[in-house]
Amino acid sequence: RPPRSTLFPYTTLFRSQCSACSPGKFKSDVGDGPCQDCGPGEFSTQAGAIICHDCPADSHAEAGASECVCNAGYTGAHESCSACAAGTFKSASGSGDCVDCAAGTFSANSAAVVCEACAGDASSAAGSTACECNAGFSGPADSCTACATGTYKSAAGSDACSDCEAGKFSASTASQACEDCPSNSDSSPGSDSCECNAGFSGPNSGGQRRLLGGDSCAACATGKYKAVSGSAACVECADRKSVV
Repeated sequence: RPPRSTLFPYTTLFRSQCSACSPGKFKSDVGDGPCQDCGPGEFSTQAGAIICHDCPADSHAEAGASECVCNAGYTGAHESCSACAAGTFKSASGSGDCVDCAAGTFSANSAAVVCEACAGDASSAAGSTACECNAGFSGPADSCTACATGTYKSAAGSDACSDCEAGKFSASTASQACEDCPSNSDSSPGSDSCECNAGFSGPNSGGQRRLLGGDSCAACATGKYKAVSGSAACVECADRKSVV
């Protein structure tokens, strides 16, 4: 029979036999009482425990546990849980790996349990820590604004929209590129339409003109002229004068 001082981590199966408490249980008193489950947030890994230990940081356990498990947002094994890096997440507790946020979502902080969706007119690649405004939109990712007519933005990001160059235009908001002015027309920087050159007449090259088929600046007919650019009509030459 073992000495009295070594009996307390054991429980009595029969009068003549003591059995060690199983992992996840403990017994702190001497006698023939039963082993007890470790409480929630506690564990015992070995048989014959007289106390249970608190779970390490970032982990937890149900009652009667022999090990603790990593919390959601943390990965690893018992007593070595580490936070998921920004751009990844883990939605369930356990030893599973952290997972990259899907395209169109992000996690800005470590230990994320879910990824957030990008705001409207913004996007992200898989595993992103932030979203960025789409091409044609500018500003911070949570409040992207469409480029105004006469401007464009060809790439995603927070950069400002740029004016269309001279000889080009954008008739629509959120343009990713500017269009060349049609034949016999021109524009100044930042234009949303092109104007017929002097000597040519027709409507400005905004969205409606594009829908109608593009080039519509017609040369002034013989005996008519137009001295300035724009959509004004050609006018008759004065008596005894002709167009040079």
